[in-house]
Amino acid sequence: MLTAIAVAAVKAITGYLVTSYMKMSSGSIDIEGAPFWYGRELDSEICVSDARRGGVLELDREKKAVKVKLQKRLSSILDSAIHTNSRFSNLKPDEENFLDSIIHDKKLGWFVAQNGVYKNIKVDEDRDMIFIRMCVSKDDFINFEKRRVKTLQKEMTLYRSDKAFDELEGKENNFTDRENKSFRELDNSF
Repeated sequence: MLTAIAVAAVKAITGYLVTSYMKMSSGSIDIEGAPFWYGRELDSEICVSDARRGGVLELDREKKAVKVKLQKRLSSILDSAIHTNSRFSNLKPDEENFLDSIIHDKKLGWFVAQNGVYKNIKVDEDRDMIFIRMCVSKDDFINFEKRRVKTLQKEMTLYRSDKAFDELEGKENNFTDRENKSFRELDNSF
């Protein structure tokens, strides 16, 4: 059943990205003083734009802020893609836990750090403003999520099989401290 949910989750994310782009590409944002690219979506990328008062000295702070903003946007996309799909309405608790581990992806920050590209940076000294846009490829994001879903699916399956064997044997676990810590982390993530 987890395989079907995993496939459906990836399809939901892909479909959401296509439909949300179509909705967003119909209009544009025009903020006085902002560069033409500010707030615009691209066909093949997921982007966020941000602005901050200050000159060049604020550039590093703004780069960090836009990175966090992109991570939140990707997390929001995952959340919306899953929760707007009716296929995921009547799930068992372990299936819901699996979906939650997809939505609350602990490796999303790493993905943004590795794949995020600062597409545009403008420092407007006259207005004392910084404008910045960071993007990730939609294809890279979908491929990352496919790999993450497969990894989570394997982890969940192994975890459930280990629990089943423990119950069948009816004995206390004889795991090392390191193994017990790993299982506690899995318990907390599901």
